[in-house]
Amino acid sequence: MPDEATFSPLLKGLFRENRIVEVQELFRKIVREGLCEVDNIIFGVVIDGLCKAGIILKKCMEANAGRIPMAKNLIICSLVSTVL
Repeated sequence: MPDEATFSPLLKGLFRENRIVEVQELFRKIVREGLCEVDNIIFGVVIDGLCKAGIILKKCMEANAGRIPMAKNLIICSLVSTVL
């Protein structure tokens, strides 16, 4: 059964290749189907990749009418928009 040790490198590799849509699809599948525990490692990989891709700031500014939200809100906003 795949676990965090399987999905973390896979997600990192997809981010490295700038395959953001595939990361989002895989992350959704992991969460919805409970393929593995979404722990700090998985969240860390996703947050790091989204930050490097500029997705967190862009999505949260859209959600906050162009204002830059606080860091905590950036993370929550990005993860929610990634999962949904």
